[in-house]
Amino acid sequence: MIRVSHLFWATIFIGLVITLFQLKISVQQLDDERNAAVGNINETRERIRQLQLEWTQLNQPRRLTKLSQDFLAGFEESRAGTIAPVDSIPVRPDEMRPVALLTIDEASNAALGLHSIEGDEASRIGSLRPIHAPDLISAMINQSGRRGGSE
Repeated sequence: MIRVSHLFWATIFIGLVITLFQLKISVQQLDDERNAAVGNINETRERIRQLQLEWTQLNQPRRLTKLSQDFLAGFEESRAGTIAPVDSIPVRPDEMRPVALLTIDEASNAALGLHSIEGDEASRIGSLRPIHAPDLISAMINQSGRRGGSE
């Protein structure tokens, strides 16, 4: 009986040793992963600090003024009162102003054989291109003429 209890306690002891060894290895791996992550964070912070220093150096007003004088023809440093009022901005002529962005592109629909589509499906087929007031008026006239003829 003593031998059986010794064998029982020996197997429990060996099981505990193996379990503790595996736990130690997994904790060491997690610690290595944590240290690597902390190292990456520190490297990233250092790189951000370096980039901020570079940006501060590149964004100095004296340097920008000198570069603009060297490379921009007719550059003058802005002074108080040199900003023009909004009224002095030229207005785009009415025939050049975009009115809508979604139109039915009949030429591409005809090329694709989609000219027979009617109703709601025809209104979904379109192209995203700006159209101007004269184009919009002619498109509206053409659509109203087609609707009157198809009804």
